[in-house]
Amino acid sequence: ADGGVTVQLARIIGTLVVTRKVEGLEGVKFLIAQPLDKQRRPKGDPVIVADATAQAGYGELVFIIGIREAALALPTPFVPVDHAVVGIVDRVDMAQGRQTTDDGLQRPSCPNPRCPDKAAQVIRYGRTRNGLQRYLCKTCHKSFSG
Repeated sequence: ADGGVTVQLARIIGTLVVTRKVEGLEGVKFLIAQPLDKQRRPKGDPVIVADATAQAGYGELVFIIGIREAALALPTPFVPVDHAVVGIVDRVDMAQGRQTTDDGLQRPSCPNPRCPDKAAQVIRYGRTRNGLQRYLCKTCHKSFSG
């Protein structure tokens, strides 16, 4: 599209045991990752990824990059890899005011523009007359419906 680096969410679904590697890939862990769409549903075929973080493991939500940038992310640049894990995801904050944890559950975020911690823990706080769920931000103590 615009020539920029494409970063994609993926879920680690397996490991790849490799006994012989080309020079520059010694000590690099290889994993099998399932690319995901924006709703975190499987998108396309699984891919083999080199773990540039050296910390990703089975079941984790990660972000991957491909082609040239993947080779540059590893300790030895310009090695022959097509995809690399460059981050492990702890939480995804959706633009619609909801936090999504790596387990895929949505939780509301505080909509108060003055709240010092938009990622603060929000708890259920009853219901409105119309039956909508109310929430309370544990940081700024403002309530809102979701």
